[in-house]
Amino acid sequence: MPDVIRPVRPTFILLIGDRTLTAALGARLAALGTVVNEPAPRPVDLVVVAESGDPRERIAQLAADPAAAAAAILVVSAGDEIPALPEAGSIEHLAWPREAALLERRCRALLDVNARRSDEQFRWLVERATEAVWCAELAVPCPVTLPAVDQVAWFLRHGRITQANQTMAAMCGLARADDLLGLPLANLLVADDPRNHAFLSAFVVAGYRLIDAESIERDANGGPRWFLNSLIGNVTGGLVRGAWGTSRDITAIRLVDQRLTQSEDRLRLVVEHSADAIVMADDDGVIRVFNPAAERMHGAAFREVASPDWVATFGLEDLAGEPLARTAVPLWRALHGETVEQARWVVRRPDGTRRMLVGSATPLTRADGARAGAILLCRDVTEQDATERALRERIAHTRTIIDSALDAVVTIDAGEHIVDWNPQAELNFGWTTAEAVGHQLPELIIPPRY
Repeated sequence: MPDVIRPVRPTFILLIGDRTLTAALGARLAALGTVVNEPAPRPVDLVVVAESGDPRERIAQLAADPAAAAAAILVVSAGDEIPALPEAGSIEHLAWPREAALLERRCRALLDVNARRSDEQFRWLVERATEAVWCAELAVPCPVTLPAVDQVAWFLRHGRITQANQTMAAMCGLARADDLLGLPLANLLVADDPRNHAFLSAFVVAGYRLIDAESIERDANGGPRWFLNSLIGNVTGGLVRGAWGTSRDITAIRLVDQRLTQSEDRLRLVVEHSADAIVMADDDGVIRVFNPAAERMHGAAFREVASPDWVATFGLEDLAGEPLARTAVPLWRALHGETVEQARWVVRRPDGTRRMLVGSATPLTRADGARAGAILLCRDVTEQDATERALRERIAHTRTIIDSALDAVVTIDAGEHIVDWNPQAELNFGWTTAEAVGHQLPELIIPPRY
């Protein structure tokens, strides 16, 4: 990984100890950073211990202070004698006032050592992070006073990737992290996708800090990849200079979401355009699906109706015209575990018309076997039922005419087998209907001698 470039932040120096010495040192140290006195309000980079006596006790106390535990230490003592110092850690000694001219040099040396150690730790963490870690910098810093939409355009025009770990490279389909360095930000982000503009605008509006914001980027083959990003901007002097970020690849999740959405869209189209009524209730017995065909058949718009109100709401009746018992409703029966096939019932619609429905209902279960509700598929057979009833009546009428006829009426099929033989045929030929049906006609009515 290339040299680490981290967001610039102020250097903090904790100055503690003898008041006479600290007063003399404070002005000199101010040129190196922000000087604070104990207790330290935040983590510091350097601790200067100004002590006339033995500094070891005070140094030991610093080790227990979270704000100073990782800082380098410079011990400044009056006179030329070098006090006994702990061997561990970045600790230097300076004799005051004899070595006063070396104060700034010693402090800078300790800060550099501490910074290198911090950078090594930071690099180690970045290289081994399971999340993608990256840094984008602007070739031309962006004024924070610009409108958010203009800042977004600026980021895409001037942004370059300057740091990235191996995880980031793998997410982008590249073999090495170095292959990302110098890559324009617009080459990664899909610049014409409005969701990316919203993502970067949110970064600006949130004060250049953002947690778990989604972006769409391109991999090495130009394919889309989805990331969840957390960003912190590098903003100094009223200018946005870049940002550090971490990213998690959620492409697999989004692809599954897309497939589910496509499946749901296809299912919705099937349900909406089905000629059969489709009604589904959840495991609490509340209607959740009531497609357009169901609305037409029931003469009622979709409503989330609980099972106790199904009969009254949808005008459900039995074939005798009586209100259907709730326990006889096919969907209710399926909701309680029964599979119902080709049940018949009547719907009395709000306009008073009655429709005959035929349908089947099935229980729904989840993968673990838990009850998930029930579904009913039914069709309107009102006209078909009327036609079949009229046909039955016509057949019965014809049967009455044939049975009461004074002439013998015999019906045969294409093979001359008798299929019907009325009572007068029984009298004329002496064969009962049961005896005649199935025989060929000549066998019964032509004498053997012929």
